[in-house]
Amino acid sequence: MDKTRHSGAEANVSWRVCKALSADANYTYTDSTFTGGANDGKVVPLVPAHAASVGATLLLPWDLSLRTAIRYTGGVYFGGDYANEMDKLPGYTVTDLMLRYTPDRFVGLDLFVAVNNVLNEKYSSVGYIGYPPPDYLREQVYYPSPERNFRVGMSYRF
Repeated sequence: MDKTRHSGAEANVSWRVCKALSADANYTYTDSTFTGGANDGKVVPLVPAHAASVGATLLLPWDLSLRTAIRYTGGVYFGGDYANEMDKLPGYTVTDLMLRYTPDRFVGLDLFVAVNNVLNEKYSSVGYIGYPPPDYLREQVYYPSPERNFRVGMSYRF
């Protein structure tokens, strides 16, 4: 690829709503453009200009906490579409949920169970224009992201 420039801004805010509830939000803006070559001034493919998230954590009895987060990522140009000639790969929003157990009597222990993409959103965060020429601008190849999925984990810090 030709030379590129990536600049932007990020804002985070978090607050404790009450003793048992905290909330947070994040927004990221990225201006990612080519700074030379045949595509000078065009947007770099696969780099979202906008991304945001909002979340909340509820402290529950018995050393449990419940967290939900909603993540948004804006549309991007397909990989290989350096001239920005095609429609963008659509943006997407997913919701995640996590139940965490961090017992006071075992400092450093952390157990969790999570459901990612709770609403089973069908989306693709990566896609490329097809190859070879001359038909490449008519072909779009999508790499689907995981549908609803589950995670279980444990860690111990000392």
